[in-house]
Amino acid sequence: MDADRLLRRAELLIRDAGARLRARLLLRLGDLHSLLGDFDEAEIHFGEALRLVDKAADRVTHAAATIGRGRILVNRGLFDEAMPLLAQCLKDLGREADEERVYVDALVALASNFALFARGEKLVLGGLRYAREAAEKAAAMGHWVARIRAWVVQVRGLLTLERLDEATHALEQLERVVGEALAVDENLRRLTTEVAWCRFLVARARGAQAAADQALSKPGRSSPPRSRCSRAPASSAASSPTSSCTVK
Repeated sequence: MDADRLLRRAELLIRDAGARLRARLLLRLGDLHSLLGDFDEAEIHFGEALRLVDKAADRVTHAAATIGRGRILVNRGLFDEAMPLLAQCLKDLGREADEERVYVDALVALASNFALFARGEKLVLGGLRYAREAAEKAAAMGHWVARIRAWVVQVRGLLTLERLDEATHALEQLERVVGEALAVDENLRRLTTEVAWCRFLVARARGAQAAADQALSKPGRSSPPRSRCSRAPASSAASSPTSSCTVK
């Protein structure tokens, strides 16, 4: 089933569902639109989900919709707006929820905002701490998507700090995790675009242009994504077309 048909089917299901189920379906619909780079549509669906669900009664669904909105803000380059939203989301969930996937998703989103787009070494280091915590928790619960993205954040954050040897080691760990993930679920191959970009960035930082070109063109690996961009962040060693853009 292609993405358009899946979206249409989800929209039909939403019309006949109760409020709680509608909110969860809207989350999935928002995720699909985000993946396609349709931020305006995604934002509408996340906003509708937030209006339908009561935070006290269903904090997980409320947090997931908040994280979705936060990611859209990050992709639009609105980092100052995303930061308090994601931080409040973690606070609302509370440490007692730290074994839930949504808590790890919030950690990854906040780590990305700090490590990739923050200004100043201390904030980037804070983002790396969030990313390490997210990677550990994701590994413990088998949350492959969050685990992969947490390692992506670590690679790019270390490049921002110009810690090339550490970034290279983190890339090796990322490659290992991706290999394990694909052995479990081939559908996770959609994340290899982010991994290919990390290979490119590390190779470029090492001055290995041939290896950098190969990282984005080698058969079986993802080629550079098409993207939709908003306001671009300040340039850094880890800047990329996906810094304020979304993969299509």
